[in-house]
Amino acid sequence: MEELLEALNHMEFHTMYVEEIFQGRKRNDFDNERIRAFIEVELLKDIRTYKEEHRKQSDKIRGEVYRLIYGMCRNSRLAECIADDYCLIYDGQVVGYEDIWFLKFIQCYEASVIPTGQL
Repeated sequence: MEELLEALNHMEFHTMYVEEIFQGRKRNDFDNERIRAFIEVELLKDIRTYKEEHRKQSDKIRGEVYRLIYGMCRNSRLAECIADDYCLIYDGQVVGYEDIWFLKFIQCYEASVIPTGQL
């Protein structure tokens, strides 16, 4: 997770068109997959050992990512979106979620790219 957090420091927000990012994330091919992954991770949290300490760590990551992104781009919607993504990634890793789309989702962030559209 530390490498993923570090990758955020390499995002070049001054070259991004935030509305294009949101449009790409609203596309069915992205939105449906993200919702599917979220639901599957939530179900696994119920089945597998997801403890209070994991929830607290997820909340901590959400706060760290939000503050970092907001400080870099001054866009609260984008900061919230990326913070939510990082919580999904963290929770997915905790419960051992394995999925091709989810792996591509993570790889986007490893490459300092905000995932949108078809991955």
